[in-house]
Amino acid sequence: MPNAIQVAKDVLTPMGKRLKGIRLDSGDLAYLSKEVRRMLDQAGLEDFKIVASNSLDEFTIRSIWNQGGCVDSFGVDERLITAKSDPVFGAVYKLVAVHKDKACCPKIKVSETFEKITNPGCKRLWHVYDDKGNSIVDLLTLADETPDFSCEYPYIDPEKPWK
Repeated sequence: MPNAIQVAKDVLTPMGKRLKGIRLDSGDLAYLSKEVRRMLDQAGLEDFKIVASNSLDEFTIRSIWNQGGCVDSFGVDERLITAKSDPVFGAVYKLVAVHKDKACCPKIKVSETFEKITNPGCKRLWHVYDDKGNSIVDLLTLADETPDFSCEYPYIDPEKPWK
């Protein structure tokens, strides 16, 4: 939030533009919305909107309201179209590269949460099979890489390197 507030004041305001809002999509949404609202109000951005999302349903929204959350609108996605008893595949598309002219510039998302960090660059997915034709692992490489499957291919699970 401090960066967004600084950009709003130091960059956008001199250009005659105004920041409209922020989206909270993880963490304790009730707590975070109250903290964000406090920071925005202190910075004179009382009209700045707060949107919350992240697999929300009517129970989560009610809980946020009951905790005094300061959310202006909610992004309800897969919970709107599927019953709670049905399996839901939660997926998010992340930017990994930007093409400008004929050049590709890899991009990475940095986060304190390991799972949210992206691998930059265009990718290719390889399905790896054992000698009996059973799938054993999916391997992600850069688009122009070709793994050498003529010998054993070592891999490491970044969350469980001992595996």
